[in-house]
Amino acid sequence: MCRHSSTQRFIRIVRILLGGLAAGVVAMGASASHAQTYPAHPIKWIVPFAAGGGGDTTARLTGREMEKLLGQPLVIDNKPGAATVIGVQALLQAPNDGYTIFSGNDSLATNLYLMDKVPYKLDDVIGISVLSKSPLALVSRPDYPATDLAGALQHIKDNSGKLAYGTWGIGSASHLAMESLLGRIGATMVHVPFGGSAPALLAMVGGQMDIMFMDVGTAAQHVKAGKLKIWAVSTRERNPAFPQTPALAEGALPGFDMYSWNGILARKGTPPQVVSALSNAAQTVWSKPDFRKDQLERGNIPWGSTPQELDDLLKENARAAKQLIEQRNIRLN
Repeated sequence: MCRHSSTQRFIRIVRILLGGLAAGVVAMGASASHAQTYPAHPIKWIVPFAAGGGGDTTARLTGREMEKLLGQPLVIDNKPGAATVIGVQALLQAPNDGYTIFSGNDSLATNLYLMDKVPYKLDDVIGISVLSKSPLALVSRPDYPATDLAGALQHIKDNSGKLAYGTWGIGSASHLAMESLLGRIGATMVHVPFGGSAPALLAMVGGQMDIMFMDVGTAAQHVKAGKLKIWAVSTRERNPAFPQTPALAEGALPGFDMYSWNGILARKGTPPQVVSALSNAAQTVWSKPDFRKDQLERGNIPWGSTPQELDDLLKENARAAKQLIEQRNIRLN
C-alpha cells in the first residue's frame, strides 16, 4: 500500500513537470512565432499633436519610410490636447502588443511637474527611438534694439519686467527655454502663452512680442524674409540652418542646451522583440542620407536612437524639468 501510494505520487509529480515543460515550450513557440510574424497587420501610430504641425509631419514622413521596411501600414491617429496627455491615455488603453505606438516628446517628463494630477507615470511607457531633436532659435522683432547676442541679452536685463515674450504654451519647450535663460541672466519678462506655435508665430511676426524661442525650422523662412532677427540657437552646437549664428552655450550662457525632441514609444510590457523590430526600422530610416538631409533642411537634427537612449533621455528630462519648474515656480494648473 505504501509502495503503491509512493508510485502514484511519483507519477503525479512527473506529469506536473512534463505539463510545465510543455507549457514553457508552447509559450516559447508563441513568442518566437510573434517575433517572426510581427507585424501581421497595420500599426496605429498615435500622434498627440494637431495634423500639419512639426511633430505630426515628422511622424508621417518617418512612418511612410518605416512601413516599407516593416511590410505593413503605419496609420496616423491624431489625438491632440492637454499637453499630449490625451494621446498618452489612448496609448495606455491599447494592448501592449506593439500594434499601437506613440509620438512622444519632452512634455512626457515636464507634465509630471507642471500638473497637479497626471494620469500616467514615466515607467508606463518604454522607448523605441528618439527620431530627432529640434533646436530652438532665439528670435526677435526686426527693430529690436541690439546689434549682437550680448546686446540682445543686455536689453532684456536693462528692461527687466517690461518686455514680453511669447510661447506656444505653458510648460512648452519655448517657455522653459526662456525661463531658463531669464534665470541665468537675472531678469524677468511678461510671458504670453498662446494655444500653439502658429498663433505665437503670428504674434511674433506681427510685432506684438519682443522676443521668443521658436523652433529653427519655422524661424528660418521668416528670418530669411527679414520678418524676424535671430540672435542664437539653444543647443550646445550651432545649427546647420544658421551656421553663422552662435549657440548660447558658446560664451553667453555656458552649458545652455535646451531643445525639444520627437520620439516613438510604446506601452510598458510590449515584447522586446517587437520593440527591437520597430527601433531597428526607425534607426534605419533616420540613417538614410537623403532622409537626414531633408530633416536638416527642416531644422531637425537627426538622431535615430536606441530604446535605452530614449529611456535615459526621459529620465534626464524629468530631472532637469523638476529643477527648473520648481526654481521658476511654473504651473500649468
